Amino acid sequence: MKNYQAPAPKLTTQKFPDGSGQIGVAPGWKLDDGGAGAALLSGPGGAAMQLGQYRFVFAHNYDQRTLTPGVNPEVPRVHLDDPVLAMIEATALLQKAGLLSKLKLKGVEPAPWFPLGRSALMRYSFVYQGKPLEAFGLFTVVATDALSGSYFYSVVMAPPESYVKRLPEMKAMWGSWSISQTLLQGRLDNAAKIIGEIDVPSHLDDFQQKQRLEALKAARKFQALIRN
Repeated sequence: MKNYQAPAPKLTTQKFPDGSGQIGVAPGWKLDDGGAGAALLSGPGGAAMQLGQYRFVFAHNYDQRTLTPGVNPEVPRVHLDDPVLAMIEATALLQKAGLLSKLKLKGVEPAPWFPLGRSALMRYSFVYQGKPLEAFGLFTVVATDALSGSYFYSVVMAPPESYVKRLPEMKAMWGSWSISQTLLQGRLDNAAKIIGEIDVPSHLDDFQQKQRLEALKAARKFQALIRN
């Protein structure tokens, strides 16, 4: 018996207003914002996508008492050499503000093939403003110097009851994003299979199963560092 494969969603290409990129949008989805190559989309039942998002960050050991007047003290302080720790540390600001809670890492896989800084793919769950969400994303941290850097992320998310249903169309839209076509070079499909489909019924060959087990092991290691 063959594994069921969801039909490929029909995507309608939409260009960003500033001409910096484009993305295929599935039925029921809306491109809320597109500019500087990044995109924000909202979908049915609370599903959402945040692609190419950026934040300026300080190194985790940066002493904020030395900040010059006018510099936002809430700039995240993260490990510039570890994208998983950077994600946890950047998320801590949302936890501190009471917006996000119950962050749980389910799978972590390094992405050394991504041609920018240090990157990792993560499958995780969290509660945002009281609403539980399942998510899958690519996180990158790039050191500008010893004290500061850039934090990039692209994430797809949906409520637990619809994540399995929405993942194929979210993956298709992510893959159609003009930046993905240039940088991901087909690796998104394998990443979604190994990491994104954790908790999704699917068939894995022996090598993929080994990758999945390593991702689960890495997630457990980093989960111990999260304070919920």
